[in-house]
Amino acid sequence: MSPIEIARKLAGLGETGDACRAYELALAAVPGPGPDEKMEAAMYILQFEGEYRAAYTAFLELYRDGFYKEDAWNIMTEAFYLPNEKLLRSHYENNVKQLKKYPYFFRKDFPDFEDLPIKFYPFDDSSYVPLTAAEGRFGEPTDFSEPVISRNFFKDLENPILAEDVYSQYELEYLNDNVRPSEYVSRENHIYLHYKSWGEFCAYLQVLNLRKLLIDKKFVFLIEDQISLYPIDFKAEYGIDYSTFPLKPVGIREINRLIWHTQLSYHNGGDFFNEIFDSHPNLIYDSSVLKKDVERVVELCKRYGAYLLSDEIHGDVTLFGNKYTSAARFKDVYGRMIVYTAVSKTFNLAGLHSSCMLIPDPELKQLQDKTMREAWLMGPNS
Repeated sequence: MSPIEIARKLAGLGETGDACRAYELALAAVPGPGPDEKMEAAMYILQFEGEYRAAYTAFLELYRDGFYKEDAWNIMTEAFYLPNEKLLRSHYENNVKQLKKYPYFFRKDFPDFEDLPIKFYPFDDSSYVPLTAAEGRFGEPTDFSEPVISRNFFKDLENPILAEDVYSQYELEYLNDNVRPSEYVSRENHIYLHYKSWGEFCAYLQVLNLRKLLIDKKFVFLIEDQISLYPIDFKAEYGIDYSTFPLKPVGIREINRLIWHTQLSYHNGGDFFNEIFDSHPNLIYDSSVLKKDVERVVELCKRYGAYLLSDEIHGDVTLFGNKYTSAARFKDVYGRMIVYTAVSKTFNLAGLHSSCMLIPDPELKQLQDKTMREAWLMGPNS
């Protein structure tokens, strides 16, 4: 018997749970069921609370293939869109409210919720299926918070970041976390977001949460031909001369955020460090560091009360009888340092759990331990 025949028999016996599972197997079979059987399976699964995503996917396929198109649309609207319309409207109106009072957003003629060109049908707890209203076309389920970096935002380090059509909640948070405020770097360093379509941008306000992203005022939104404003002269337009601000050392919280995003880099396609060095390999080359250079860095850190973070993983790789000078040799001069090293480069043991941190200051050691726990790094060997 085929899965669809088994499902029908179980349904006739009133075994709704097993029938749902059999219908789900029928939908997943290769080749799949025909349009009539697909509609039958999807309706039964939806009615008897089986795996709703299997039914949802079947309705989407029927709609796209032109079978039961009106019925599939009506079912998806009644079952998945309308119960969530109030929440989507709330998301949109809250984002509009925030943007209307945001100083670096220059357009205010937001359309009514009913006039948005894209509707978002919730697919599961984190994904939506976009429906382009004018074309009556459904897209693919999309999770806007999925931790994936789709592009390199840091190709140009000479100018403020300019990114086009960023509709990923994760990428917006990634930029907000990794780009320092202009006040910290003593130069214009805002994140310029250019959106080519006003209507499309407004539609995505149903599924994004901008409130926390606007707090630090790092973003500048440019809609359509407002791209001509890039980059804004903040001194001329707002009387803010960022060059007069003192350069601020990188703080522990900023390092903590970098650690968090770097942990995700193994499956999200990129992280801050990789993006910087992939586009700017010259930044990883430098002349040999001599003892006097290390001593000078230690003295500068001591003078300004800065943390000294010294990556010495290549310290054993020396040539021509030279000896490596570790920053740890100066721990009695200034103890507010962390020295990072491992045996992996010396003995080609990459992959072993062999890295360590040398932290002479007990209070800094406690702070580092706390930071590692907060970043869910529970097994450091330092």
